[in-house]
Amino acid sequence: MAEAPPTILFICEHGAAKSVIAAAYFDKLAKERGLQYRAVFRGTNPEPTLAAAAVKGLKDDGIDTRGWKPQLVTKKDLDAASAVVTLGCALPDKEAAAGKLMEWNDTPSVGQNYPAARAYLVKQVQSLIDELAVATPSAAQTKLDFNQDKAGAPPSNFTTALTGQGKAGVWLVVKNDAVQGNVLAQTDADATSYRFPVCVYDKLTTKDADISVKLRAISGKGDQGGGLVWRYRDKDNYYVVRANALEDNVVLYKVQNGKREDLPLKGEGKTYGKKVKVPLLQWNTLRVTVAGKLFTVYLNGAKLYEVEDTTFTEAGKVGVWTRPIR
Repeated sequence: MAEAPPTILFICEHGAAKSVIAAAYFDKLAKERGLQYRAVFRGTNPEPTLAAAAVKGLKDDGIDTRGWKPQLVTKKDLDAASAVVTLGCALPDKEAAAGKLMEWNDTPSVGQNYPAARAYLVKQVQSLIDELAVATPSAAQTKLDFNQDKAGAPPSNFTTALTGQGKAGVWLVVKNDAVQGNVLAQTDADATSYRFPVCVYDKLTTKDADISVKLRAISGKGDQGGGLVWRYRDKDNYYVVRANALEDNVVLYKVQNGKREDLPLKGEGKTYGKKVKVPLLQWNTLRVTVAGKLFTVYLNGAKLYEVEDTTFTEAGKVGVWTRPIR
């Protein structure tokens, strides 16, 4: 028999409006993200029926609430839930929710202002789903190295491409040292200005992930950039974050229809990424966590910033990217 998915328990006083909207949108957004969670709504003093404003608002949003009914929250509900969210109410047994309780006490009144309540709850639910997406173990973890590949040959199970103009790029496996073993190098330094060779892994398609790469800039008078690609559709449509040892910065871009655009940082705006030391001729670890529209960037273990964007929302390939200029 299949195991029941973990539950997120939403509780408001009457179990008829705020918790209903939160649960409805949690299920909708979790399904879109492919997360195996389900929502339950309850009340501490439940009404006989759902609030008319909630029913109408959800119907207008395309969510059918027929057959839904407020129910009294029980200790069994609290014990079974993976997380408990209260919306402006007090729990009769707060101890049962210890360690997994969140309080969303600023939810606007559904009856007085459904659009404001909906907007607040959708934002809160989306943030919760982002956290769950990162915390949920993936079905499989993929770690790539090139120690089984032949030095001097292209890497196995990768496809190369070029964004922009110039030579396509030459990606080869090369011997490095006893610590790193074989590594992947892009060896063609064609000086064409708008030229970005990409090398994409063929055997993984994912929407949300925690991706990291060790990279080392060797040389380059015009640029010394290398980075990570995700949600790759084709050579002209993907996200990339790159570290540049010449400029000493880390910048996250979207490439849409072949045009590269740096994205604003959450809470900071357009800053062209973040200034940070990227040592030349040293191995640096660049990492990005991808959870829905939220991308969090790290360099050498230090969190740099967050970016939110919804240009590419579907799963895609992952890979590496470089901008070599002599």
